[in-house]
Amino acid sequence: MQIDPEFSQALRKYFTFSRKEYKAALALLFITTIIWFFCDIKNLISQKPFNNSLIIEKAKALDDLNRRDLSSKDNDIGSYPEKDNSDHETINTTLYFPFNPNTASNEEFEKLGLSNKQIRIIQNYRSKVGEIKSKADFKKIYSIKKTQFEALSPYITLPENNSIKEFVGQPPQNIEKKKLTIEINTADSATLDLLPGIGMGYARRIIKYRVALGGFVSLSQLIEVYGFRATLLDSITPFLTIDISKITTLNINSGNIEELRKHPYLRYKIANAIVNYQQQHGNFKQIDDLKNVILVTTDIYEKIKYYVSVE
Repeated sequence: MQIDPEFSQALRKYFTFSRKEYKAALALLFITTIIWFFCDIKNLISQKPFNNSLIIEKAKALDDLNRRDLSSKDNDIGSYPEKDNSDHETINTTLYFPFNPNTASNEEFEKLGLSNKQIRIIQNYRSKVGEIKSKADFKKIYSIKKTQFEALSPYITLPENNSIKEFVGQPPQNIEKKKLTIEINTADSATLDLLPGIGMGYARRIIKYRVALGGFVSLSQLIEVYGFRATLLDSITPFLTIDISKITTLNINSGNIEELRKHPYLRYKIANAIVNYQQQHGNFKQIDDLKNVILVTTDIYEKIKYYVSVE
């Protein structure tokens, strides 16, 4: 196959360089390369030798600042605790001074670094339990942290421990340290908050369940409160009493199924069975008659017998 001479001539005309054009292209490429790397070449040629003196000088200045800062902290005389180095700088305004926890005001407690909740618990303790007689009593108040007590202890104007005065002859046999006692069926949330391990959350749950029941007949019923643990019950039992006369009851002769079904120990089917029995056989004469209702088992009867009445 032969190539057309005219086509071959056209290819050579448009796709080949003359010697002059070839030299011009090389010159253009060289100039472009020089311009592209001009800054790097300039920095390489004019680079100054590395000087350590400036860095050393700045390091010494930084060390001097650190030493002045440490010395200022050491020489700072007062009753203010050291600042805690954290991501966000805070100003600690806690001030320690002599105080009596029986007479100190809320403002004084705030200056001593106590939170609003801790102040409220101390005030409740003073109103419900009585006088704080020693530093040991103050330490036992729920919510006072160990580190806080250690910081406050030197400034509490009370004796270290309760002491019984010496008596001539035999001391009276009825001397007993006053302790916290709370009646579970009448205590409000602030009073329950005084108990060890019982915050306002638990206190509200206890009261809510107490209202639903009509009152507690046994401390073991506290386990039925949502989230309550047996270990927590053991820790607060020494401080609790129960007055079952405070319990409210439901009249099973009223025929009010809506009222009965709301009780924690009664479901709709049981409440409905009680109402149907009362309508079919007449009013209950005594609480034991509930045993005749088919759905009222022995276990259910033992639970609800304290919370129902026939009058």
